[in-house]
Amino acid sequence: MKARIFISLRTQFSNMGDLLINYLLLGELIEQGDVYVDASGVPDWYLELVIDGANENVKVLSRYSFMAKMLAFLIFKPKKNDVYLMLKPGGYMAISSWKMLAIRLMQGVWLKVITFLGGTVVRAPSSQQNSSGISKVVDKFRLSNIAYQMIRDEVSVAEVNSMNLKCISSFDLASLLFRDKSEEGMFDVKIDPRLIRKSVTFSFREREGLASFDWRAVAGLMPDLGYSCHFVSQVFGDNKFNLALSKLIDCHYVEYTGSRASISEVMGVYSGTKFIVSNRLHVLMAAASVGATPIAVISESDVKVSSYMKVIGCRENVIYIEAMTLDRLSQVLNVASNCNLTTLGMQGDKLKKQISKVFGNA
Repeated sequence: MKARIFISLRTQFSNMGDLLINYLLLGELIEQGDVYVDASGVPDWYLELVIDGANENVKVLSRYSFMAKMLAFLIFKPKKNDVYLMLKPGGYMAISSWKMLAIRLMQGVWLKVITFLGGTVVRAPSSQQNSSGISKVVDKFRLSNIAYQMIRDEVSVAEVNSMNLKCISSFDLASLLFRDKSEEGMFDVKIDPRLIRKSVTFSFREREGLASFDWRAVAGLMPDLGYSCHFVSQVFGDNKFNLALSKLIDCHYVEYTGSRASISEVMGVYSGTKFIVSNRLHVLMAAASVGATPIAVISESDVKVSSYMKVIGCRENVIYIEAMTLDRLSQVLNVASNCNLTTLGMQGDKLKKQISKVFGNA
């Protein structure tokens, strides 16, 4: 009997990286069984993009219909239970307020009900930041109801293990972008072949140190190195910052607006760029998946991005904001190594097998 998989699509709708991840995850789940999605609070435009023609394989439900159908399957289950609740990917932050504590506690009780009735809870590849005190107890109670915790980085694996809980050392869902596949992909990407690998693209989440950097000097550096420049924004909240920087140095600017056309335009810029310079992991991964060489500009505390750069053999392509200078940027652009993207393809293959194994199909 095919698995019956339940997942909520509520996420950061303003983030193109999260859209790509949900799209990739949904594609994998469809291969494992019948998928039921909680679409409460999900904008129609987002739902259309993330499902992308898979309507026959995905049942879109309201929140209460979603919960009722799951409970009905659990209570009137066949001899072999096949009901799964997939928790969303992303970062699980430490509890920082009483409201968050109450929400995590209620989530834990709901997960306990599901497991008591014979359901299986699966955590999509994500990261973990532990809480402290009573909050850590609540976090442990919640996580203890998860049968398969797929954790995407070493630091988070250590956090989960410190609570004496088991997990699967896994990979970021964006690694599925690097798998060899015959289909053209999610979006129609068109670029001018004359521009291929002759530009540097920047995309940032606003951080102290970036705004005050001498970007006019960067504008002067680009022609000296033989490159044009672009700015891209993958997240609505980054638009103002990236647009301001692009205007400051008179660079071409493209942003994700939530439309299919805007995603194609962003990916088109990535497809034509030589280097992608960013402090956002999924900007680096999306651009690298179409051939751009990633250069990370991050704070020294950003272990998520630095770990990714280490894995793909691009440790030298990291610039720390605290030590960022024009000379350092010029040096990295001149000697930046081509990363081992084959490693990410292998991670995507392994992740696909892990998902299949979780649902008993490997």
